[in-house]
Amino acid sequence: MEMDHLNQDAPKVIKFTHASEDHKYIVSRTLTEEQGVSHDVFKDQVDAEDDNKSMKSGDDKEIQDDDILKSFSHVYIKEVVRENRMHFQRVPRLGSYMAVPLIYDACLSDVALDAAVEDWNAVAVANDAIGKEKAIYMEEFDNRKQAAISADAVFDEEEREFPEESVKPFICTENKFVVCLDTLGQDREFSDEERRFVLRTVTNFRKTWEAEQRDNLTKDRDEILAVTRPETIGEESQNADTKPDPNVEIERQIEEALAESEDKHIDFEK
Repeated sequence: MEMDHLNQDAPKVIKFTHASEDHKYIVSRTLTEEQGVSHDVFKDQVDAEDDNKSMKSGDDKEIQDDDILKSFSHVYIKEVVRENRMHFQRVPRLGSYMAVPLIYDACLSDVALDAAVEDWNAVAVANDAIGKEKAIYMEEFDNRKQAAISADAVFDEEEREFPEESVKPFICTENKFVVCLDTLGQDREFSDEERRFVLRTVTNFRKTWEAEQRDNLTKDRDEILAVTRPETIGEESQNADTKPDPNVEIERQIEEALAESEDKHIDFEK
């Protein structure tokens, strides 16, 4: 397996990979589970699953904006200087802190690609056999029906159904990120609308990333099948290249959200 070389029992750390201009100093630094409150976003995910009320970076169901602050599990500290567990990279300042889990299913791997090709081939063979069986049955069915009509007999035989096999979901691995924001130095809290904006944006990122992963793996699978079994590529797969770029869509969504925030005179801390 591709992740066999990783030590799954090693202590978990958060590594900062991206930051705004005024936080560039934090890039490449790490945060252990004993430092601060950011790791709590992942602990909350486990607790929520145990309670059968998990919200993995925004649930798949449509979440009402009025409810998202409660339904989307995240960490929010109103006054950082009053939280003893806060870990400061520099001198403590007045303000609020927000940490949001961005957890998505990634499927772009050799293992997932091999399994997808194998599964597609298996389904194609199975459906080919089903199709042949159905053709034979329908011919016999029509003959029996015509014979009954010719004999003025009642024909009440129900036509048998032949459901086709479907491909399985792609093999995925869970990728975990945490989006961290603060108002340190501003001596103010995040407004509820700002928090909703962040949670909606993270939810959109997750959905877009997962869709892009699936689309790219589908394209990779179909490129292999086009060579080995071109007859198995369906119309949906052939039209995969016509799908809009998901990155363009998420940029549009963010721009609309920012424009909405500006219209409401929200001073959002990027």
